[in-house]
Amino acid sequence: LMYNGLATHITKGREPWTLDHTHTDAETTKPASEFTPKEYPAPDGKLTFDLLTNLQRSGTYHADDQPAHLRIKPECADIPKTTSLQVFGGPEQRFCP
Repeated sequence: LMYNGLATHITKGREPWTLDHTHTDAETTKPASEFTPKEYPAPDGKLTFDLLTNLQRSGTYHADDQPAHLRIKPECADIPKTTSLQVFGGPEQRFCP
């Protein structure tokens, strides 16, 4: 929390250092079978909200017909169906549009 305050208010994202990550995301992603599924309560409209309301309130704007900017290489087109969804539970559903 203190680091985020420093980076946001003091250095404004221009830190002269880089945090070191020793592994790629792909190397640390575990199969979905190793986790217990989370059950979330339905949004109550007061403290918790549905996805579209949260998106609207965040100030994020995407044109209705904006194409996805994350692309799958043609030679990897079967990976989302055969590996990502079956093994990892489809984490790409949480990627940005």
